[in-house]
Amino acid sequence: MSRSLTSVLARGTLSVASLLGVAALTVGSANAGAASLPTIDGYHCTVASSVKGATLVGASGAVVCSLGANQILIAKGAGTVVLLSVSKNTTFRGSTAAGAHDVMIGSSSGSHFIGGAGSNLIRVGKGTNSVQAGTARTFVHATGGSSTVTCTSTAPLTVVGSGAKLSHSCARVHVENGAMDFVGTVTAVGTNSLTVQYSEADAAAVAWLAANGNPTVVACDTSTATIHRDGGGA
Repeated sequence: MSRSLTSVLARGTLSVASLLGVAALTVGSANAGAASLPTIDGYHCTVASSVKGATLVGASGAVVCSLGANQILIAKGAGTVVLLSVSKNTTFRGSTAAGAHDVMIGSSSGSHFIGGAGSNLIRVGKGTNSVQAGTARTFVHATGGSSTVTCTSTAPLTVVGSGAKLSHSCARVHVENGAMDFVGTVTAVGTNSLTVQYSEADAAAVAWLAANGNPTVVACDTSTATIHRDGGGA
C-alpha cells in the first residue's frame, strides 16, 4: 500500500522520521578506546563519558553519547553529528553552521534540546523536556511525556506525537503535524519509495491500519522527502 509522503504530511497522518526505534544499550567502558564504547539506538559512540556535568563536543561524523547526568552535548561545524543521551538532565546544542545536520536523541526527563542553524532531527525521551526549534527545518518526535517546544525563527517545524506542546512563540511558524506514529524496520528502499515493517503503532496508526485492510507493511512515496535513519547513512 503506497501513499504520497507529501500529502501524508500535509494531512498530518504519517512522517518517515517517526520510524525511529529504540535499541538496547550495549554496555562498554567509556574509557577503554573507541572499540569498547557503547552502541545505542544503532549508533556506535565515538565520544562518551559517564562523568556528571561533563561537556562533550563532536564534529562531522561523530556520535556523542551522554552516560552521566547533567551533561552538555555540543555539535560543531557542518556535516552530520549525532548527540545521544541515556541520562537525565542533558542539554543538547545543535551546530551553528548552516550546513549542519544534527540528530539529537534523548531517553530521560529534564533534558533541553536547542536546535542549530542546519537541519535538526530531535527525538525527546520520556518525562518532561523542552525543545527550542532551530533556525532551519526542525523535526520533533515526541510520543511520550510532555515537551514544550519554543520557536526562535519562522523556520518550518514538523511535530510527530502528542507529547509535544507548542508555545505561543511558534504562532507564525509553519507547523506540520504527524498524527500517526509507527516504529519499525525499513525492509526495502527504492529510488522514490521505502517499505517499512512496523513492530509498534500508536492508537491513531492502528485505526488507520484497520481502515485500510490491516497491512503488515507501510509503503511511502519518498520522491520529495528528506529521510534520516537511525545509525546514520542515506
